[in-house]
Amino acid sequence: MPKAIELRDDRCDRVPRVSPRPGQRLPALRLLLASLLLASPSACRRERPAPAEGPRVLLVSIDTLRRDYVGVYGAALQTPAIDALAYAGTMLLDAYTPTPTTAVAHASLLTGLYPWRHGVLDNAVPLASGMRTAAELAKERGIATAAFVSSYVLHERFGFARGFDTYHFAPNESYEFRQRLRQRFWSRGAETTDAALAWLEANGDQPFFVWIHYFDPHDPYTP
Repeated sequence: MPKAIELRDDRCDRVPRVSPRPGQRLPALRLLLASLLLASPSACRRERPAPAEGPRVLLVSIDTLRRDYVGVYGAALQTPAIDALAYAGTMLLDAYTPTPTTAVAHASLLTGLYPWRHGVLDNAVPLASGMRTAAELAKERGIATAAFVSSYVLHERFGFARGFDTYHFAPNESYEFRQRLRQRFWSRGAETTDAALAWLEANGDQPFFVWIHYFDPHDPYTP
């Protein structure tokens, strides 16, 4: 089983505070700080009404991001948003993906099954209807569910939307691909973050299971 270390500190003044450089956008950081505010103990939000009891789960997945490029794991690079999330929750020390393929790995993440059990063995292979997901289990327990994804291989037609009350996939037109058809299959982190923030603002005072997926580190690369 993966080793883990509990890094939670419930005092607001211990959450790392970072400021972007002039002109720099930190969409993931804005999302993180908003979610921490919504899910933190009542002492950290005295002016907000008491939230409903229940879990508040924020699952963030980032395509092709390696451990040795994350600050909290010892990288020289600064990753303030991810580091803050680690220090506000539980950080896995020994966790391995069952596959390096986006759809296959996320099917395992959402079902808890190995690829040969859930049947998604490549991108664009739908998740079988009999495979129950974490979102379905959460919804059955009255927990609000929402997902905000950034890659076409996680499109709802492949079965990943099951159990989510809201499933947001907003293709982005800004990438310049050699094949124009592919332009509508990716969205940028800022757009995904804005949609997630709007949902959290409206629903964050109730128990929730929210999945946000970022595709920005993946090719094709833009300046």
